[in-house]
Amino acid sequence: MTGSARRPRTGKAYTRMWKAKDGRRLRVCDMGDRHLLNTIKYIPRAVSARWFSHAYHLMNASTLLGDSEAGWQIGQQAEAMMENAEECMWQDRIPPIWYDMLGEAEQRGLIEGDREDFELRVLAGRD
Repeated sequence: MTGSARRPRTGKAYTRMWKAKDGRRLRVCDMGDRHLLNTIKYIPRAVSARWFSHAYHLMNASTLLGDSEAGWQIGQQAEAMMENAEECMWQDRIPPIWYDMLGEAEQRGLIEGDREDFELRVLAGRD
């Protein structure tokens, strides 16, 4: 998942580039409607999975290190991450390109209802 800002070579408006899973680089404005919506839904799932995976690995490292100072510190960090999971701290790691994609989807009329409601539903995994 990448999103580097680069000016396009054609006369089209400035837009960020997205690297698709097949390796193609696409401008957000050139993505198909279905691809755009699926990517909007994919990014929060991927970020969330990475965040929880990191917390899980911290807990495992803490267990392996046992009663050492390092083990205790890592355990504290993992515990804090899991306690704060309900506050969805992982959402702070959503890349800026995701918001560009939301804007593009809204501009195309792909978002039903209020954009903010759509955004919250996607982040909560309900859409």
